[in-house]
Amino acid sequence: MPKSIDQMLGSSESTNDKRSSFSLSSGFQSVRRAVSGRGRKSDKDAEALAESLASSSLTDPPPAYALTKPEDSSQGTHNSPVTKPPSRVLSLYSRLRGPASANASEADKFRFLAEFDTVFLIDDSSSMSWNDRGSSVLRSGELSRWEQTRNAIQQIIPICMQWDQDGIDLYFLNDPYHMNFFDDPHKNEPGWTRTAIKEEGKASHAYVGISDQNDVKTVFNSRKPMLNTPTGRRLGEIMETYVDCYEAREAKRKPLPKPLNIIVITDGEASDKDVLRDNLIRQAERLDALCAPYHQLGVQFFQVGKDEWAARHLRELDDGLGKYRKGKELRDIVDCVTHEQLSGEGEQLTADIILKIVLGAVNRHLDNQRIREGLLVAPT
Repeated sequence: MPKSIDQMLGSSESTNDKRSSFSLSSGFQSVRRAVSGRGRKSDKDAEALAESLASSSLTDPPPAYALTKPEDSSQGTHNSPVTKPPSRVLSLYSRLRGPASANASEADKFRFLAEFDTVFLIDDSSSMSWNDRGSSVLRSGELSRWEQTRNAIQQIIPICMQWDQDGIDLYFLNDPYHMNFFDDPHKNEPGWTRTAIKEEGKASHAYVGISDQNDVKTVFNSRKPMLNTPTGRRLGEIMETYVDCYEAREAKRKPLPKPLNIIVITDGEASDKDVLRDNLIRQAERLDALCAPYHQLGVQFFQVGKDEWAARHLRELDDGLGKYRKGKELRDIVDCVTHEQLSGEGEQLTADIILKIVLGAVNRHLDNQRIREGLLVAPT
């Protein structure tokens, strides 16, 4: 059986003192400067050049990064042995990394998260209170999509917190659109800010720098799903604020913001799906024009519930955005995990599923993988 997240977290505690991080190497920087930013073709050219300089291991980061020792390496390394699981349960990544790397702990697969600011955008629309039959009346043992989301974030967010030393940022779809003109019901909640922090690339109505799992529970439990699903508008605000920050810093030759990894947890199709598509294309085009690294911004959609129409919509965003842009190719900033990939997995997410969710949009290898029986496999 694939490793559950509880098993993975148990084994990862002994490896906290040897977290690795990635930094831009001068060689890869020169590759990016040498290749013009003309859409996805340029990224492919840069990757081809960079890959001639780097390892092709499937869990290596995109070519713009090189593995370096963490700053706190003075604490020493931990040499606790890690038991190698049977070959039949090794994921594709473990099998292809080779014997030495296959012995690495499950937590090491997530080390690339240290180079990102991780953001969660949670769907809090009214349909999240429904079950998979589209009814708000729950039978015995049934979970609403809101409860499914709670179960998912309890497994996913701790991994991201472990690697994001700044803490994660948490957004909800409808926060800016509630009619709370004179009162702020969230003002006393941890990390809450109603105004954008533009100099850091953070949009308004956000919980910023959350590093305590209990704070996430507090925030989540204080809410009830309502209103529509304005994914396009809300995600557009988050992306635009970030890309504006990136553009301004680059123009002033200031340190660039960390790459942004946006994880959208939703039950289905956006109520403004055309706006969503257009905003994704617009920000991808801006990143192309800025010659930004291929992994500078990624959007991962994770579906809760089993709405097939919603799944089709998400797959279209993942695979078909380019056809809406005439002429030049468009960089791929979207990945998705839909209900059929999780069929039979129950409520427990395996380590490979979580790996796909948290890094699929920013790692080109993971983007191309599919989930089968809880493991990541190459597409057929």
